[in-house]
Amino acid sequence: MLKPLYHIAMTPAIKKTWAFCIDLYKTYSVHNGSYLAASIAYFMVLSIIPVILVCVSIIGFVFGSDFEARVHFLKLLDQNIPVMDDSIRKALDFAIKNKNALGLIGIAALLWISKNIIFALNFALEKIMDIQKHKDFIHRLLDTMYILAIIVILVVVSMFWEMAASYIGAHMSALPIVDGIQRTFMEKILPYAFALATSLALFYALYRIVPRIKPRPLYALAGAITGTLLWEGIKLAFSFYLSRGTVRYELVYGSLAAIIYMIVWAYMFAFSIITGACMIKVLKDRDGHHAVFEPHQHDEA
Repeated sequence: MLKPLYHIAMTPAIKKTWAFCIDLYKTYSVHNGSYLAASIAYFMVLSIIPVILVCVSIIGFVFGSDFEARVHFLKLLDQNIPVMDDSIRKALDFAIKNKNALGLIGIAALLWISKNIIFALNFALEKIMDIQKHKDFIHRLLDTMYILAIIVILVVVSMFWEMAASYIGAHMSALPIVDGIQRTFMEKILPYAFALATSLALFYALYRIVPRIKPRPLYALAGAITGTLLWEGIKLAFSFYLSRGTVRYELVYGSLAAIIYMIVWAYMFAFSIITGACMIKVLKDRDGHHAVFEPHQHDEA
């Protein structure tokens, strides 16, 4: 008697992959990943503008009031936050032009407001990774500064990249291009690869800095790759979804529609972070506790 088709198709490699996906789903479900993602999204919506304003103030001091820098920064926001409302863009553009409006006291106040998102991330990641002892207030505050510093660095590097890419694109005709392959690579593939690398760096930093007990670099990288690929896929799908105009929240919520879009965007980003953390947890359960987490001086891994 012939075996059913699904038994024939289920090779050992496919079986292992399927079992791994089941473990990943169970980990997400057992730790209430949807609720953790919702809590992160809530604080992200409240903290996103202060975080952006911190970036704006730093960028203002780095680039000055250069018009090209303002254009590239707003372009960078559109690429990563496609639901940004026009009124928010105008306010941010005004803030970039008037960089002196935010001094050290203003930046410190914005950092204080932005701490809640890191606190929520700390709680969620440590819950998924079954870390019982949580960081104290001071260490979580330091984490906020670390993560915001990394975000600012990534934004500045991305802006330099955007400006360099625009310059190269403007002088593309002068380059010895034989056919369209090089042009496609420089205009399409290379910018997308750089965006992937930037997202990967952010996810990796979150997994390595935020939890009290750090995942080892290889496992943090596995979680970061999972979160990055998921986020980039969701971002493309969400942008396509918005461009189709299938759902018009503004018809129901009016001027509040931008907030609804922002909440959905924040939840999808938080979902990607939680899924990457679940990947680390599954690796921990499969390979052993000591193999995945780095021991601290005062903590057992």
